[in-house]
Amino acid sequence: MKIGEFLIRENHITQEVLDKALQIQSGNKNQRLGDILVSMGEVSQADLDNYIICFFKDVNDTAFNEATKWLTQEQVDKLFIEYSKSPDSHLHN
Repeated sequence: MKIGEFLIRENHITQEVLDKALQIQSGNKNQRLGDILVSMGEVSQADLDNYIICFFKDVNDTAFNEATKWLTQEQVDKLFIEYSKSPDSHLHN
């Protein structure tokens, strides 16, 4: 699952909003979907950060590889730390 699909499933954005954001992204592949949604005013940066944490909790570890397409390495590292602290994380011994 990709972040856009997750945001739709959780009713944070609509399919129309995702389509518009993806259209914008198609003009600049270096622009991350989350950044586009924030710049469109569809989500706040704080909400996006929270949604991303929920997204990582919801998907399996392969999502971390996918995340590099729409997050900076610093954001991935931050989220990994948050995820690993979560009581639901299987990273605990």
